[in-house]
Amino acid sequence: MLATGHRLGSRCEVSSGRPFVHNPMYIGAGMTLAGAALFYQSLSIFIYTGLFFLITHLFVVLYEEPTLRRTFGHEYEAYFRRVGRWRPRRSKN
Repeated sequence: MLATGHRLGSRCEVSSGRPFVHNPMYIGAGMTLAGAALFYQSLSIFIYTGLFFLITHLFVVLYEEPTLRRTFGHEYEAYFRRVGRWRPRRSKN
């Protein structure tokens, strides 16, 4: 199940009942690059994959998350604590 947040008025809405990670599209793109590096046995694609993950992580931490915190406030904070950034969090059930 993937989640996408979007703004409806001034509320943070998550279009999935139970999102697993904050950034499924970034993870999917990076894993696709990693798969291509393995398939083609390409060191250059592997290096590119590492750079992609590094740059994406910096973008998320330094720009995207602070922007979402400013925009949605406490709603985003609750979502952030509940859902893992890159890896799913264990359920507290």
